[in-house]
Amino acid sequence: MQPKILLYTTLIITMVSCKKIVAIDPPKSELVINTVFSSDAIAEQAIAGLYASLLAGYASGDLTSITYLAGLSSDELIPGSGGGIDFYNNAILSNNAVISTLWSDPYKEIYIANSILKGLNLQTTNISQTLRQQLSGEARFVRAFSYFCLINLFGDVPLTLTTDYNINENIARTSKEVVYDQIITDLKDAQNLLSGDYIKNERVRANKWVATALLARVYLYRGQWSDAEIQASAVIGNNATFNFCPLDKVFLMNSNEAIWQLSRVDANSADAATFVISATNPVNATIRPSVVASFDPADKRKTSWITSRTYNGNTYYYPTKYKATEVTPVTEYTTILRLAEQYLIRAEARVWQGKLTVAASDISVLRRRAGLANITASTKEAMLAMIEKERVFELFTEWGHRWFDLKRSPSLTIAGNTRADDLLKPLEKSWQSTDTLYPIPLDQLLKDPAMANAQNPGY
Repeated sequence: MQPKILLYTTLIITMVSCKKIVAIDPPKSELVINTVFSSDAIAEQAIAGLYASLLAGYASGDLTSITYLAGLSSDELIPGSGGGIDFYNNAILSNNAVISTLWSDPYKEIYIANSILKGLNLQTTNISQTLRQQLSGEARFVRAFSYFCLINLFGDVPLTLTTDYNINENIARTSKEVVYDQIITDLKDAQNLLSGDYIKNERVRANKWVATALLARVYLYRGQWSDAEIQASAVIGNNATFNFCPLDKVFLMNSNEAIWQLSRVDANSADAATFVISATNPVNATIRPSVVASFDPADKRKTSWITSRTYNGNTYYYPTKYKATEVTPVTEYTTILRLAEQYLIRAEARVWQGKLTVAASDISVLRRRAGLANITASTKEAMLAMIEKERVFELFTEWGHRWFDLKRSPSLTIAGNTRADDLLKPLEKSWQSTDTLYPIPLDQLLKDPAMANAQNPGY
């Protein structure tokens, strides 16, 4: 990387590190934007910086990641001595430093994305039309992904689509549904702007299929069943690009199942280093024994993706989806979107539409790869229960899927409650329904006048 390109990339990332979380000092940012978008080469580095910023925070796979923290909040993980007990007990304080990071990191990506979009629209921008379209689609995708994470962690959040500090320094929370509308708009725009090809055959930058896969998930979360089925089917139908591979190869760099991954610079994903137990007692987190016991003994996902160690008479289970604990050689990328989830999305969307037979077929595809028998269509309730279990077996310790599923799925016993109430209340005496949302960071409430009295209930 040339020194000037590195300098401009660093500037566009670090200009979000100011005292206000969603507000940026305007003179410096205007200067950087005009400089960064003076050529194709430098603009390419700006988008590379956006992905690098993702990996430096909540997408890292380390102890500050959504995978780790949301796994503790659900019924998936048990903390070791490395921290996270407040997430495990769902007793998080608003001045928690990690909560502040979970809030501010996505807003860093949103600001960078907004800056890129602004720069691409400048009349003085000396960027080719093809690259302008590509970078615009990528920026819109990352903005949508960042907002998806924010609203599923915090609920209503400020919706900022600008770099204007006059707006960002005093902005109220926006309804979650309005934010979802913007996410869908961004993802549809990304679909239209991006090609279906991966750049340099590396699955680490957004393309049309990446946007489509996230859009399928968004529609599922919103209960737009037909739309979710259509988008998931589009990804599944692209079997020239996406195919299942053996379980021990799913999380390898550029695997056939990967839709979107992130790559660290000359290093493996941090997930293995976070979870794999070495020759000492468990430090970070282990899988709940009840989760391990829920697997069919013949399920190959259990034998391939879970390993145990015994210390002082106690057996600990840990995920081995990622196995490369050393920094190099690089064999594993952080996998964010993959094919198996699209089958789960389509199956659930089909059940809600009464398409039980084809939904059962989707689940059977995953079960056959795991060495299990096909299932047959049953009642709607039985199928939804099976899909809930299959999502655990397939997606455990990935990107907070279990935590988000518990929050979005209705209770089986009490109207208005969620599956989180059903399953976490027996595990945590202090559980409250309001715990499904994390607290808004205290520093955000103090610095943003429009949010002064906008804390989530229960905190």
